[in-house]
Amino acid sequence: VLPECRAVCDALGLDPMGLIASGALLAAVASDDDATLLAALEAQGVAARVIGTATEPGEGLKMRVGGELVPLPTFERDELARYFGD
Repeated sequence: VLPECRAVCDALGLDPMGLIASGALLAAVASDDDATLLAALEAQGVAARVIGTATEPGEGLKMRVGGELVPLPTFERDELARYFGD
């Protein structure tokens, strides 16, 4: 979470994990290809990084927080829409 996003979310009482990611692209590629893809994107001036790995379905969706794997939160609707009462 970028510091600017964190500051706005803290000020408004929002969870940044529940915001829509307009303009974001998630790409699932073989781990052998991630360096190639990252280099190609960087060559085009696109900031990118590896953010996760695919696991067996039974393991569920998790994220790493402070070195610990925790369940990925779910949200009924976007946090910003909730804030504005949409």
